[in-house]
Amino acid sequence: MEVTGEHIVEFEGVTKIYKSKASLFSRSSEEVVALRDLTLNIRKGEIFGLVGESGSGKTTAGRLLVKLEEPTEGVIKLDGTDITKLKGGRLKEFRRNVQMIFQDPYQSLNPQVSIFEAVCEPLVIHGIGNSGNRKEMVEEMLALVGLSPPEDFLARYPHQLSGGQRQRVAIARAMILKPTMVVADEPTSMLDASISAQIFNILLDMRERFQVSILFITHSLAAARYLCDRLGVIYKGSLMELGPSGVIIAEPRHPYTQALIDALPKFGQCGSVFHYGTLLAEERRGIEDGEGKGTKEFCPFFPRCRPARAEKCANAMPRLENLSPGHAIRCFFPARPSLQVETAGSSKCYYGI
Repeated sequence: MEVTGEHIVEFEGVTKIYKSKASLFSRSSEEVVALRDLTLNIRKGEIFGLVGESGSGKTTAGRLLVKLEEPTEGVIKLDGTDITKLKGGRLKEFRRNVQMIFQDPYQSLNPQVSIFEAVCEPLVIHGIGNSGNRKEMVEEMLALVGLSPPEDFLARYPHQLSGGQRQRVAIARAMILKPTMVVADEPTSMLDASISAQIFNILLDMRERFQVSILFITHSLAAARYLCDRLGVIYKGSLMELGPSGVIIAEPRHPYTQALIDALPKFGQCGSVFHYGTLLAEERRGIEDGEGKGTKEFCPFFPRCRPARAEKCANAMPRLENLSPGHAIRCFFPARPSLQVETAGSSKCYYGI
């Protein structure tokens, strides 16, 4: 499917703050900033990857997009319409066009509902089809996600399926309405590698078949590189780097992105022999331990950043600025890309992603 320049989703200065409740031992509530001034767009027909470690805010962004949460500040638009103000019939139409595939296939399906009922339910809610043709629509969608023959799965229950089969059912349920936007929240994190590859191919097929745009949330740069047209790297609620997936992987400019790549296993080919290993300590562009403090407005990655300079990074928040067309970074001191490394007794080794 061709990715157009039109935007289907726009995050404009989105901030999400959670407040913990006061307790017997703590009378005042504490604020947790899950997202901080998030600004990005997703193009029509695009698979956009949001990458970051646990707790970075990527799932919160997905939940805001499907209106499971409301932003504290900022605006989220779908096809130019501010979704934070939708009510009534317009909200119901929005929910038909925006669907979510959840991370855990064991909890995303009701154990007391058959596979047919689970996939058919969105059709019933939105008044699509009738009792005569809904079964045919469900069977067609189950076949598209690789559950064949589909009639063998209609009367089954989730506990009778494997994890991979459950996630296929979850994809079928999300796609049965033919939405324009799907949020896939780490849909393969609980599956093994071979099944994950099959799920990736199903998502690619759905993008081509139904012209759907996808926000793919993941902690895996390898998965993002395989699936996504563009990537956004997020840390503690702030977008650190944004650009085409090939550029982000080949030329990471933010120290956090480089550290994520360095954490992956590496392999290289030396003649006819493959070498597998890790970087030497002096070659690793990792992150420091600890959670040091700066002023209220400071780079969130500063306490763990090796190239950081306290006089600058601890006292100001860098802006997200373009280094090249389509490639933006939030850093005062962009790193120089150097993906190729030497290992003893071998030729150059490359990242296995």
